[in-house]
Amino acid sequence: MKKQTLLSAVALTTIAVAGGANAGTLSAGTVGAATVKAPVVLANDFDIKGAALSGSTGLVLTPSAGAILPTGNALLTVNLVGGATFGTAVTAGAVVTNGACAPTTTVSSGGAAGDKTVTFLVSSLGGCTNAVPLHFVLPTKLDGTNTAVNFEAGLKTELGTPIDGGLASTYVSATKTNLIDFKNAISVAIAADTVPTYATLVSKFKSLTADKALGTVTVGVTAYAKGINDVTQVTAAGDITATKLTAKGDFSTIDIVASGPVTFAEATAGSGTATAAVAGGAAVHTIGAVEKGAAPVIKASTYTIAADLTAAGYKASALTVAATPIQSITREGASYLLPWVASGALATTSTSNSVVRLSNIGAADTGPVSIELLTSSKGVPASTALVPVAASIAKGGELVLTSASLQTTLGADFGRGDIRVTVEGQPSDLIVRRFVQSTVNGALSEVSLGRSATGAEPQN
Repeated sequence: MKKQTLLSAVALTTIAVAGGANAGTLSAGTVGAATVKAPVVLANDFDIKGAALSGSTGLVLTPSAGAILPTGNALLTVNLVGGATFGTAVTAGAVVTNGACAPTTTVSSGGAAGDKTVTFLVSSLGGCTNAVPLHFVLPTKLDGTNTAVNFEAGLKTELGTPIDGGLASTYVSATKTNLIDFKNAISVAIAADTVPTYATLVSKFKSLTADKALGTVTVGVTAYAKGINDVTQVTAAGDITATKLTAKGDFSTIDIVASGPVTFAEATAGSGTATAAVAGGAAVHTIGAVEKGAAPVIKASTYTIAADLTAAGYKASALTVAATPIQSITREGASYLLPWVASGALATTSTSNSVVRLSNIGAADTGPVSIELLTSSKGVPASTALVPVAASIAKGGELVLTSASLQTTLGADFGRGDIRVTVEGQPSDLIVRRFVQSTVNGALSEVSLGRSATGAEPQN
């Protein structure tokens, strides 16, 4: 009869506490020899394994202000949520005396190694208050999935009635903070420069603009823990001992350089792939272009950069960054490709003549007009410099190129070939049309232009 009276008193006390507006809180804390004493972020890209997966978590269950905990029996349940389990069997010693908060404890259920929940039978909680909270330390082992980890803990009566709000969590919803979280420590950002870099017309495409920057590769390392056995062991810039950058594009007329300066080198000339070994650690590598010493005519080209880092202990996937576009090198003015053009000699022996009409609808005369031979069915070497065709196209005027005039300008019978026409003027001021003219009756048939020098299809 005496025992029933005690349980009734406990139940009444519990209901009074549970019915209040407040609730207890759960947080990490410095308890005993716990290795996790506060919210911690682990390096998601570091290969956490072995001993680094195991540690212990210190927890503080703080009753709400004014809460009166029962002095008789109660149940304390602790749950692991997310990518971890108990690393070893939980014992009654997991609940640690904290001054006047010195409950008597036994393990009631759960708590085996590999479990995610344990329930303690506790009594003598009268000394545990908002100012003197409950302390406990639980063995924690990460499961290797790099999933965020939180703990839940709360008290209830043996009849199952929640005490002081029931379960509390280490997760802080206001800031979305997990007790143990995972984020990538290494960051690599490849960005294109925003100021155009192009070969200038005044130099006949042998010089670039003053701003030769094409982009940046920014490597950073954030200090995140390498395991929960010792959260003071963190990732650092010094972990990255080497960085290799790989550029793809055309390197026949310009060199690509990185800060240092370090020039990208092709392992095989003309392969379109060049590499550069730059400083390791955290750094901003600026990528730029430099004209080659022989001052050839600079080709327009797109470029990409990929990065490969060397860092011991990190996952391979974190050390490789895929090719990312940086700024292209273009040519000033307007360039048009004319595929499959007949030479003057070929036009006289066949039934068609190539005709290209360029008209100027702008407010002023254009600058010079030049051509380049790109391919030839007769093996005529490709142009190594711009070949002038006309000093300008007058305002409101036109320039007509034919198979005969193209052969005369280039000084060779190229047979069938591809030719690039460049006008020192704005594309919006030009109308360019290409025709095939019958040598039998003079009829004209319009055909499409090729791609522009920047890879786009001309719109006019």
